[in-house]
Amino acid sequence: MIGQVAGFAIGYYLGSKAGRERYEQLQRWFRDARTSGPVQKAQAAAGPVVERIRRRTEAVTGTATGPGASS
Repeated sequence: MIGQVAGFAIGYYLGSKAGRERYEQLQRWFRDARTSGPVQKAQAAAGPVVERIRRRTEAVTGTATGPGASS
């Protein structure tokens, strides 16, 4: 817990020093990375695996999980 708080504080401090321009640059980089071919292939390959794990979890716990589950 203390490590998470320290990590957040350090990230916030460094992020505030970097400024808006660096933030925009990082946002563009992440957006480009998400839409790249290799990432799209990895997401497509992971989709069925994630769905299979979700179904198994529901079978074991008896509760729905994931985006469509009601809380």
